[in-house]
Amino acid sequence: MVNMDLTISSIPPFVKAAKAMTRLIPPVWRLSGISNRIIKPLVCSFIPGALFRSTIWNYRGRDIEMILDPSDCVGGNLFFIPQMYDRWERKFLTNRLPKAGVFVDVGSNIGAYALFAAEIVGESGKVIAFEAATENFQLLRKNIEINGKNSVIAAYQIGISDKKETLRLGLNRQGNRGANSFLKPEGETEEVQCYSLHEALQMADVKKIDVLKLDIEGFEYPVLKRFFDDIDGAPQLKPAYILVEIDGGPQTAERKQQLRSLISDSGYRILRERENTLFELAV
Repeated sequence: MVNMDLTISSIPPFVKAAKAMTRLIPPVWRLSGISNRIIKPLVCSFIPGALFRSTIWNYRGRDIEMILDPSDCVGGNLFFIPQMYDRWERKFLTNRLPKAGVFVDVGSNIGAYALFAAEIVGESGKVIAFEAATENFQLLRKNIEINGKNSVIAAYQIGISDKKETLRLGLNRQGNRGANSFLKPEGETEEVQCYSLHEALQMADVKKIDVLKLDIEGFEYPVLKRFFDDIDGAPQLKPAYILVEIDGGPQTAERKQQLRSLISDSGYRILRERENTLFELAV
């Protein structure tokens, strides 16, 4: 198990100035290079590994705050350019995830999606967050706590596989903790207890799913294949929407198409496709 130092630093004035500048960049993704290729590398060369508490979004008058490592890929995007982070996905959740709904986050990382969904579903809703990596999970739990969402978000430090098993998780140390992968158990690793998605949902007492989001670095196909088989006799567990990383993931083109076909053949149609693909259950 890998534990990280969760000491939160005060944001230095020059970092505040850089953050204020990048947050003025129009939310057009091709402009993200101004932050990611110029400002972020320069700033982070002076603050390697530092953790800062920062507001990332405001949802209907309520700030969503996170503890972030600006030098990390996801942490840096949320710290410097949160206005660009998964914009259409957040718009979709705002429009389609119902109040008092259920959002399941497989591969929750440090909790950006879980926190945003928790604001939408409210106190009467439920967010289930599964995260395998210890360092990410520690930040996830802390981010849930500082936003006062312990009663809405249930977080589980487990891996999701196609069966109950113990796997080694390869830890990415090249500045992208979101790229930890069971498919690349090399270099620095940690041992993770894994369950099938159906088993994990039973542990979390989930009876229905409004939106299922998956971002598990190429492991989506076996997870969903087993899940659809498991819920064949329980249609109430079939998510109304599935948001899954396909084009932005590490799979080969053939595996990406297999994943699209699996979901489509299970009764879904594609609503939108970018790095993430959004599927809607066809009724």
